[in-house]
Amino acid sequence: MIMPTVFEGITGSRTASVAMKTARVVIADGQTMFREGMKALLTAEQKFSVVGEAADGKAALELVSQVKPDILLMDLELAGLDAMGVLAELALVESSTRTLILTNAISRADYLRALQLGARGIVLKSSPAKVLVESLLCITAVQISRKRAFGIAKCAVFSCLGY
Repeated sequence: MIMPTVFEGITGSRTASVAMKTARVVIADGQTMFREGMKALLTAEQKFSVVGEAADGKAALELVSQVKPDILLMDLELAGLDAMGVLAELALVESSTRTLILTNAISRADYLRALQLGARGIVLKSSPAKVLVESLLCITAVQISRKRAFGIAKCAVFSCLGY
């Protein structure tokens, strides 16, 4: 069996059968300019609707509780309650929000911990915007299982970290 390349079947020519709705996104990052840039990038894609922004972990949890987004796009190192704490809290309430972590760098231990806590993927901030968009599309694809979606989204991190 031939294995598809990363993201093929999500953004490649075989996507006709995957019906994509506009994914509702909350962006959580301590830097205002970064959040604004992410919002502009995602809005331009027309596949995403940014429904909230948070500057820290506690605000991110409150927003997720209020607006129930499809995706929480979250920096690993949030002020106050960090991403690991947010993931742990979301697991307790059995949230259906899928979380994608953004980070400048991550250790193998933190990477594994984030996965255990329910993150669907991790993308380095140094990655091209296309990697982020494709990762988000991957975790929102209805016909892809959680395990498969995570496997595709994590490829960007593994290739960047050399795992």
